[in-house]
Amino acid sequence: MDIINNLSEEQYCERQRKAAAGLGFKLITPINMDDYPAERFNKLWPLLDSQEYMFDDFSKGNLQGFVEGMIKPFTFNFELGNLQGWATLRNAFEGSSTELHYAIWDKAFNVTSTVAAGREICDFAFQKVGVHRITGLIPQHNKTAQKLATLMGFRFEGEMKQAFKQNNKYQGLCIWGFTVDEWARRYNVRRINHNHN
Repeated sequence: MDIINNLSEEQYCERQRKAAAGLGFKLITPINMDDYPAERFNKLWPLLDSQEYMFDDFSKGNLQGFVEGMIKPFTFNFELGNLQGWATLRNAFEGSSTELHYAIWDKAFNVTSTVAAGREICDFAFQKVGVHRITGLIPQHNKTAQKLATLMGFRFEGEMKQAFKQNNKYQGLCIWGFTVDEWARRYNVRRINHNHN
């Protein structure tokens, strides 16, 4: 799958760092899929694909499916740190219930950084986009991700039994949610009215 490549990786990263700073981000950098450099993507994909918890048996190694997911309408992708992790918001538009997908592969991007980056993503989703809710679907066996979700302010809401197949075995997914009202209370921020209740 071709990715448009008008800038060098260095030029692209510098431009995106400035855009991130303009949005008040310190730990996340938006990915612009219109001109994401192929050389940068060729670094991102193997790192992401190496994360056991990110893919089920049907999507593991599916580069085309991953790229198609990144370019879907109402999708926002982010690099965490200096290509130390990745996150995406899917179906993110005003008033929506969006899904957050998150991966960290560099242990130097510690719990404090991970939670702070999650806060930046939630701030962006609730304040800039105007989503009503963020949902995280976390494999039942991934206790680390569940702890991080709790630290970010998400609440456990239930489990979908045998929701995905991984390593030839069906696994449960835990449903974690965070609403705009919960976010505003947790971080003592004024909720921006995006014309939805």
